[in-house]
Amino acid sequence: MKQETPLISVIVPIYKVEPYLRQCLDSILAQTYKNIEVILVDDGSPDNCGAICEEYAEKYKNFIAVHKENAGLGMARNTGMKYMTGAYVMFVDSDDYLDPDLIEILFTAIKKNGVDVSKSCGRNVYGDGRITYNMHYQDEVFPGNQAAKTFLLRTIGSSPEKKDMLGSAVWGSLYKTSPIKEYDIKFPSERVLISEDIIFNIEYMQYANGACTVSHIGYNYRYNETSLTKSYRSDRFEACVRFHTYVKNRLIELGYGSEDIYRLDKMLFSNTRSCIHWESVNKASKAISNIKQYCQNSILQETIKEYPVQKLKLNQRFFLFALKHKLAYLLYLCTLAGMA
Repeated sequence: MKQETPLISVIVPIYKVEPYLRQCLDSILAQTYKNIEVILVDDGSPDNCGAICEEYAEKYKNFIAVHKENAGLGMARNTGMKYMTGAYVMFVDSDDYLDPDLIEILFTAIKKNGVDVSKSCGRNVYGDGRITYNMHYQDEVFPGNQAAKTFLLRTIGSSPEKKDMLGSAVWGSLYKTSPIKEYDIKFPSERVLISEDIIFNIEYMQYANGACTVSHIGYNYRYNETSLTKSYRSDRFEACVRFHTYVKNRLIELGYGSEDIYRLDKMLFSNTRSCIHWESVNKASKAISNIKQYCQNSILQETIKEYPVQKLKLNQRFFLFALKHKLAYLLYLCTLAGMA
């Protein structure tokens, strides 16, 4: 590409990914869009990731290595944003990797459509090399304030009537940096609020001049097939409810209505389903007891009460019926049968 193309910052937060880090960094080096700076944020990684960061920073003049105490993904990205000087920024998780043309395609989409954000889809890469696609976006443009009114809401969740959600993750997207700098937009800590990407997008899209999606798939997301056992957290449901409450209050504060918040509610139902699914790692008595506590949560019950359940598909209505009536044993059996 021509030399007058704007500088793009690529921020890579890094923690305990030594087996995958070189593939990630080499995929950034291989980009067809060459005017990039790469900010490597070593988040106190206990393995050799810090040394690999230094190696690449010494070898390539457009790589910067930053070392900090461990504080999590959101805080590492915030650190990276302190060093970015590009007109646009991309966030890449350090165990993932890019197809060579991804940044160029995302930038071309931004310029073609006159928007501040372009978003692509990713593919799951399994340990044995199998590849499956998460979802396939259409080429769509959300001009002007539609970035906040339509695009943002679809990254939060689907409408009651259909599955029209766009992925909530910031990876695979390109953002204009001027709103971030002008309004001091940051990520929260995922240790406080899960889905830190959604919080970032909510704040960013209030100032974005349009967004677009591209049908091209060029981001490779490393999928952990053993995530069921590794992801179980006894406090996950409480974290999901806390996140729902925070985001709901923020959306109301920003002027979003009940129809908009239904998308957030649907995410809470989906997260609850996942929490119930994860209970399969526990003994039956413990799992049923935990599921009963989920069902008794007042915020979940109030959300179900206010939601237009009749607009959902039959299996979704059944799930909410079981939650509403606190049918913990039935929900547990559905989990064992692969239905929840």
